[in-house]
Amino acid sequence: MCNIKQKSFLAELIVQADLLIWDEAPLNHKHVFEAVDRSFHDIMRHEDKINLTKPFGGKTVLLGGDFRQILPVFPGKGRADIVMASINNLYLWEDCVVFKLDQNMKIEIGAPPVTISGEKISYADWVINVGDGKAQTVSSTDDGDSCWLQIPPEIFLDPKDDGKKVVIDDIYSELCEKGKEPNYFRDRAILTPLNEDVDAINKDVLDRWPGNSKVYFSSDSICKGSVNYESQEIFSSL
Repeated sequence: MCNIKQKSFLAELIVQADLLIWDEAPLNHKHVFEAVDRSFHDIMRHEDKINLTKPFGGKTVLLGGDFRQILPVFPGKGRADIVMASINNLYLWEDCVVFKLDQNMKIEIGAPPVTISGEKISYADWVINVGDGKAQTVSSTDDGDSCWLQIPPEIFLDPKDDGKKVVIDDIYSELCEKGKEPNYFRDRAILTPLNEDVDAINKDVLDRWPGNSKVYFSSDSICKGSVNYESQEIFSSL
């Protein structure tokens, strides 16, 4: 069970909640949902004993996510272990009502088509095919084992000798000429999971920008004094 005490602030918040939204649910081990289910039973039984028989103590829970994306991660474990730990093997799964979204709004807008085996298809369709295991694969050896995904040339950058430079050159092309336009930086970004890579890429891009760079530091707290300042939340929103 979760460490939520009866009559605590969090417990009272759960009691008052009409809807709980759990995003990226497929990333979590099914035991996480079981722990939450037992905790909600313990909290909600004081409201009505019948809640002990209801999923999540009678609370409406919206689980969002895409099984085509990352499932629970277990280093060194096989496919069977991952499947068994997934949410659709949860004892509550039969009580879930599944709604499917069939249009990817984020990539439908402005995403150019891609080329697969000489045929043009929409980027959205290619992403769906990858998730469904229907995308064309190729073999990297002579044994004929086709297990490698073929990346369309429209979204592939040849790293050559310096992969970081190739990416920056492509994303931030014409930086000096168009960098001052209002939408230039709004329409592009480079994502990376490591902070050290973020720092390296930022430094490289700033080095290309004309002029001298300045570093500004912010404070996470307000200095004590006799003057009545605005609340900390207002400063955090600036």
